[in-house]
Amino acid sequence: MRTMGLILSGLGSGACLAAGLWNAHTGDVKMYSWICLAADLMFLAWWIFVIKPAWVSVPAVAYAERLLESIENIPQSRKGSAEKGDP
Repeated sequence: MRTMGLILSGLGSGACLAAGLWNAHTGDVKMYSWICLAADLMFLAWWIFVIKPAWVSVPAVAYAERLLESIENIPQSRKGSAEKGDP
């Protein structure tokens, strides 16, 4: 997931930079491409410096534990209990 985020942020930054340079070259300077570039660079920095495997593993393990606990509390289906002779 981290690799995908880094790739997409890099591609987005490159596309926004290309659009900004193209607009500047044609003389039609538009701010939206530069704002997009700034946002993409912030996301790229976020993926590089904040998103780490250790940072993600704590909530992932907690989610997995809660999921397994909830599976233990699911009642059996009526078909399964009818086969066992329960009313």
